[in-house]
Amino acid sequence: MKPGDILVVHEGTYNEAVDIEASGADDAYLRIIGQGSVILNGEGVQQDGIVLRPGVSYLEIEGIHITGFLGSWGLALYGGNKHIVLRSIEVDHCDAGLRLTVGYSGQPPEFGDTEDVTIEGAYIHHNSVGGLDCTPGPCRRLTVKNSEFAYNGAEAGFGADGVGIETGDHILMENVRSHNNGGDGIDIGSRNPLIRERSADISVEECHVYENGRNGLKLWTGGRVINCMVYSNALCPLVIIYNADYAVVNTLVTRNSREDRDYGMTAGYAQPEPLGKNDDIRLIIFNSIFAFNGPPGEPTGVYVGKGVKLLSDYNIWYSRPDEEIYLEANEKSYSQTDIRDKVWFAETGNDEHSIVADPMFVNLAENNFDLSPNSPAVDKGTPAFQGISAPSIDILGHKRPYGKYDIGPVESGSLEPSEETTRTVTSSQTTTAATTAKSTSETKLEETRGLETSTLIVAITMVVVAAIGSLAFLRLRKPMRSQ
Repeated sequence: MKPGDILVVHEGTYNEAVDIEASGADDAYLRIIGQGSVILNGEGVQQDGIVLRPGVSYLEIEGIHITGFLGSWGLALYGGNKHIVLRSIEVDHCDAGLRLTVGYSGQPPEFGDTEDVTIEGAYIHHNSVGGLDCTPGPCRRLTVKNSEFAYNGAEAGFGADGVGIETGDHILMENVRSHNNGGDGIDIGSRNPLIRERSADISVEECHVYENGRNGLKLWTGGRVINCMVYSNALCPLVIIYNADYAVVNTLVTRNSREDRDYGMTAGYAQPEPLGKNDDIRLIIFNSIFAFNGPPGEPTGVYVGKGVKLLSDYNIWYSRPDEEIYLEANEKSYSQTDIRDKVWFAETGNDEHSIVADPMFVNLAENNFDLSPNSPAVDKGTPAFQGISAPSIDILGHKRPYGKYDIGPVESGSLEPSEETTRTVTSSQTTTAATTAKSTSETKLEETRGLETSTLIVAITMVVVAAIGSLAFLRLRKPMRSQ
């Protein structure tokens, strides 16, 4: 294959592994496209499913289902890979679903970092030790959108993260669902202090993070959480760790730590073996809801560490009546009454316009977090705070504001898609129970998998592989990898 070629893989099941060493060019990507149901089955194959060898760049892979590479990675970028697009990829029952870079945790990558990687319309599920794994990284300019990471580690009883990015920068997670994984839902930057001193450019937007076996969303060295729902995770749902700038905007954190009692959020909590410092954290929270966290009868509030500069307003706080916020710097707990009566505001300057009240969701028990018409969150948000603008869309891609800005990720009454929204909106409401999450993602996969004939009418070479054929001509000897 040469730059500009398209390889069309016809429908069928291929029982083999594929190694790729050919690259495209800046203006002529190589494209490998599955047409129909294309399955790469790893039964009896002792290799990774699809490997992009070191340095392979300017490549697109679309519409491939990778399954059954037990003890191996489903799809791996070995390092030095740039300008890669993975679209409508499904990976299940492998070791890690998607692996970006090769090497040992905390050490330099064996074959270099990855840069300018886009993952779109992926469904990564039921893998043993991770969904998307960037270890050791770094992953630079990584975009993941319209994708789902689910049940990784569930069958193996392992604390597998849905998304785990050890090091990286310029990372965007947009319209991602990460749920029912054995470990954390999304974990970004755990070893970033080894490669940078302060904030990483990380943004998590319009994401659902729920029912994971450990934490929901962990940001280690900065980032923005915008229009997200973080709920029903086993431990602390929102964890902010090392010195950096953070913002939590129009986000819902609810019904977490229902069995193992933990905070509804921690910022600057001391780590047992820290790689970075937590004495200079800047955290902005506005238009957000923290409610109903902690086990029944044992609610939990949020923890704000001594080194955190908190700037907070236009929120709803409704989890723990006697200790909604614990401020380590003052060694003091602030109750819901303290917030309502402006004691908290008088002593810290925070939450002058915030509300202590039941946010009144449409159906909390069924995870329908739309706002009731008489919810105190309706029209009580702000268009901007501390130099940060509220988003122009809500979690469904509908326009904001509808009237005035609402608090939380859903803009009540707004049904008009924003012209700025490029992702597919598949639902007009936010019932996000695990039983509906998969079908939503599958719909997206089906929509993005459709291959228009017009995309193949191009003035370049086209290679077609029939189902009875073989992909063996792509397979090459690959370097040994580290576990």
